[in-house]
Amino acid sequence: MTRIAYITWGRSSQIISYYDFAEYIDQCIYAPHLPTVDLSAFDAVVIADTIDPICLTDSVKKQIVQYVLQGGFLIGFCLPQISEWLDVIDIHQHNIGTKDWLWWTKPNPYLEIKCVNQDSSFNQKIKYENMCWHWKEVYTTSDANAVSYLNLDDDTGSLVLDFKNIGENAGRILVSSLDPHGHNGERFMPATTGFLREFYPWLNQEVGRKISVPNFTVAYVQSGPHGGERKPEFLEDTITPVRGTLKYLPLQDISADTLQQIDILYIPSITDQIALKTKSQHIMDFLNNNGQVIACGENAV
Repeated sequence: MTRIAYITWGRSSQIISYYDFAEYIDQCIYAPHLPTVDLSAFDAVVIADTIDPICLTDSVKKQIVQYVLQGGFLIGFCLPQISEWLDVIDIHQHNIGTKDWLWWTKPNPYLEIKCVNQDSSFNQKIKYENMCWHWKEVYTTSDANAVSYLNLDDDTGSLVLDFKNIGENAGRILVSSLDPHGHNGERFMPATTGFLREFYPWLNQEVGRKISVPNFTVAYVQSGPHGGERKPEFLEDTITPVRGTLKYLPLQDISADTLQQIDILYIPSITDQIALKTKSQHIMDFLNNNGQVIACGENAV
């Protein structure tokens, strides 16, 4: 059975990112609990970006290195001091950050990075624009077998390096100085969400893990005179990328039959709450049958 683990040091944004992509992950591991975990049970282990170095005790570092030498696939985002302890690969860290952190606000926005090895499965799956926000540092290596997927535009360093066939058991390490989990969990920088939506399917594909994600249907309750509230233009784009289907349900049409056809009932803030109260029994029955309700706004009734 192919399994993927996700390691967090407890930061809320990392945990939120885990929940966002839990269908692609088998187990979330709290970093201080690593000494009690058998990592050999996992085909891939993801360490979320910018882990607290306190969690990386000497014994944990040895545990992670041993995992790779036994054939595991380690993915580390912004791993602290990796050149000092991840000694199974030749890697050097350089304190080179983004030149202009507000590049995206400029009239002709430009970020000094480029994709390389574009025929790789990584770059075939993950769009360049979803790797564009900023980075913490850059890497270099003298290992001819290491593959870079994202370089500085002058090729003096890499932001994503993939080391394959490490040791006799052919382990693998992918390191990146991008920090997608933190920003996605903060709901800041949409590119990071796009990155993770493409990264986790890629990772599952790389290790041969079959993804089984159920489809679901959301019904958005329509009430009130405002067109933007009756049919928000952004709503469908937040549901369909995660295998959801969006329906619009006029408030007066809420019934036992219509609720049987959906999984989630979305009640917006601008709603006729007096009319909604007449539908309360249908909604309670829906909840009792494992339905889910998102209720926005102030409850006056």
